[in-house]
Amino acid sequence: MTTGLALGVGFGPGTLGFPSAAEVLEYGRRAEELGFDHYWVNDHVSWSHPLLDPVALLSAVSARTTRIGLATGVYLLPLRAPAATARAFASLDYLSGGRVILGIGVGGEFEADFTSSGVPLRRRGPRADTTIRLLREFWSGAEVDRHDVDFDFDAATVLPTPVRGDIPVIVGGRSEVALRRAATLGDGWMPYLMHPERVAAGVARLAELAPDRTPRVIAHVFVYLDPDATAARERAIEYLSAQYHRDMTATVDRAVPYGSVEAVRERLLEYVEAGATDVVVRPLAAPENLLASLESAGEISAGWMRSGRETA
Repeated sequence: MTTGLALGVGFGPGTLGFPSAAEVLEYGRRAEELGFDHYWVNDHVSWSHPLLDPVALLSAVSARTTRIGLATGVYLLPLRAPAATARAFASLDYLSGGRVILGIGVGGEFEADFTSSGVPLRRRGPRADTTIRLLREFWSGAEVDRHDVDFDFDAATVLPTPVRGDIPVIVGGRSEVALRRAATLGDGWMPYLMHPERVAAGVARLAELAPDRTPRVIAHVFVYLDPDATAARERAIEYLSAQYHRDMTATVDRAVPYGSVEAVRERLLEYVEAGATDVVVRPLAAPENLLASLESAGEISAGWMRSGRETA
């Protein structure tokens, strides 16, 4: 195991109600103070629970922080025009001093995202692949042409370019197609709500698909922090079942660490053993417990690097 393992934190409540704007912004500011390496937000266009636009939210957090990485997990890439996406994230990168990570996915589990955006659901994969390629071109400062079934334009230019000339693109998804996309077009893979064994299998497949590359693997892990493990399990099931509109008991038992800070930290290290280079903690909490859950997650952050060194 390597040392220097990055630990991020995710924000994406709304399932059990929505916090105030002040609490949302304090969450991002406090995440940096607690030592997290990156801060992640979700994306849907038409969803059954409240969710803020990711670029707007990350811009607000950028203005209140100086160090923490600003990331999407995941941004539904097929829903937007490539030039608009390139400009939005290059602008955020410019304003934040080069702190952006673009985590992308193709979506599809909520059809309303696509119908409300005027994008054919069946084209989400090809549109995402083309958009990743076009983002690289736009971020180089080049004049870009494209003529295909999804996009038709000439001589488009997006300026300014990102601070470091490019923005890392991390690909989310569980399928073989998603792993191929991560291996061939992305800078890494983002397993989301998976148990460590499945992450290890994905890491092994990436090595087969791209033997000459070492992609970043950023595992997103929902957690429920409570010294009472039985209560934590019950609340995690309640939260995720409400979010996904189905019984999530089996998923919680396999892929959602719960209980004390120490117990959750040990479970998170299993993802590192599986091959994750970064772990993103996503605390589950009702709005009234949002900031308290972040403080508890901060205890994981405080001991994270020590845990990594001890097991190196």
